[in-house]
Amino acid sequence: MPVKLRWTQEETDLLQHAIQMFGHDITRIQRVLVSKTSKQIYFRMHYLNVKQQKFTFVNNE
Repeated sequence: MPVKLRWTQEETDLLQHAIQMFGHDITRIQRVLVSKTSKQIYFRMHYLNVKQQKFTFVNNE
């Protein structure tokens, strides 16, 4: 299984689409993102969630 360190925009878009389809089921998401480990997916999901919360917080001021 190839492991990349950085996420491309295409991989991020695919992850977001997979989250819409499967929720937070990392096992099912990993079947779509075969180039990433479950740990990488978990941390990317967390990063995107934190980024979204910061953006939402700034817009609510």
